[in-house]
Amino acid sequence: TKVLDKLHNDEDVQKDDAVLHATANALYLKLGILLHLNSGAESPIEKMCKALNIVYSNACYGARERSIKAIGGELISLLVLVIEKCKNGQLYDESREITVTAFEVLLNISIAPSAKVPLASKKGMMTIMLDEINREAVCNCTNSDLSKATTLAILSKILSRTDARKILMTQYPDLVNMLLDSLICSAQHSNPEVRYRSAQNIFQLPYFDDANTNMIQRGDLLSVLVELCDDSCGKTRKYAAGTFCQMSFRMSSDSARMLAEHDDGAILSALMTLGGKDKNFDARKYALQTLQNIVCEDSVHPIAGHPG
Repeated sequence: TKVLDKLHNDEDVQKDDAVLHATANALYLKLGILLHLNSGAESPIEKMCKALNIVYSNACYGARERSIKAIGGELISLLVLVIEKCKNGQLYDESREITVTAFEVLLNISIAPSAKVPLASKKGMMTIMLDEINREAVCNCTNSDLSKATTLAILSKILSRTDARKILMTQYPDLVNMLLDSLICSAQHSNPEVRYRSAQNIFQLPYFDDANTNMIQRGDLLSVLVELCDDSCGKTRKYAAGTFCQMSFRMSSDSARMLAEHDDGAILSALMTLGGKDKNFDARKYALQTLQNIVCEDSVHPIAGHPG
């Protein structure tokens, strides 16, 4: 407990590879032992997952990366097993607290570049992620919403690496559209935290061309991004404007015109509002950069004729 408290609050300890590696190793070994118990292990397993989440969420980038290289593959297997046991009833998880925490640990692991290929190729990983993404929320369970948002974040991070993306796209050719469908749905959620995570995940996708092309052609996605540009959360608005900005860097003149004309200029209106007076500096910056990027011969007429 004292070590975890220091990891949570002491930056020097967060950068200490020896402390991180020893703590992560001990938790990983304990989790493995607990998973072999027949019953009654739910509470300690939940504590082990929460402790691992503290370790990896507070570790500095380099320390996390080195730890994942050492035990990442085995730890991923254990976390997949935890989620599978919760799903099939071998672990009692009515509140879904264990499932949510296990996915949170996987999300923190997925930040490390060396973890993306193991995550993409690990047996059972895609099954639990797809099950979670396609799972219907039960009784407005907040944990179900958050675990789905976390799963979408993991998948977005895996797709951000070329070699990991090739593994998944070979098995699931329509994965990008499926991911966009889920993100569009969750981006309209009543929970602001779910909307924020969705906007953050959407923001990562234009970095690779096959997703960027799909996104520009998705009118439903463009409309949702316009809504997110008016969200009450400044970070959500930042990621929505940032997505438009990333898309605009590799945009053809036809696509620029389509963006300018979408829904009678709704995107232009949203970007002008953000660029003119938004309190979030990054949201303003992204909005103004997008407006600059989409000006071309094909789009100049709708832009010039737009009110304001």
